Amino acid sequence: MHAPDVAIRRGRREDFTAVMALLARAGAPVPPPDRAALRRFRRIATDLGSDFYVAEVGGELAGFVYITYARQLAGGAQARIESLLAAAERRAEIESRLLALAAERARKRACARLCWVPSPTGAISPAAAAAAGLRPGGTQYCRDCDGQDPSHAPPASHGQGAGGF
Repeated sequence: MHAPDVAIRRGRREDFTAVMALLARAGAPVPPPDRAALRRFRRIATDLGSDFYVAEVGGELAGFVYITYARQLAGGAQARIESLLAAAERRAEIESRLLALAAERARKRACARLCWVPSPTGAISPAAAAAAGLRPGGTQYCRDCDGQDPSHAPPASHGQGAGGF
């Protein structure tokens, strides 16, 4: 039997219930189902200054990625994966597709770097992060977004000064 394809699309306000259910199934913290949480989610889904994408398998939500962008005083902007979660079924494939999307979106927004800070719930596996070219450094994984092959890029400085990276 052929497994359904993974489809990735921009998240919508209507995805709230499905995203909360996915968080609950993964054992991640879920906000209380109140108007404030719904309002916060809708702002995230419609904010043009960040990206919220969902992955669907057979029409069912199977993962999501939330990426924010910040300008830096020196150097290019930085993209940060705030949240990435994939359902247990086909987790590696969904993580890989969402990480590739995050890297592509960061390049399109002319970001110099893409970073992910692991959360206590794990979200992205370190193996998936490494496969996407995110290298560990301190408390985060980062990769340059200048179009180079990450396996041939020089090691990046991960120190954090007063002005960011």
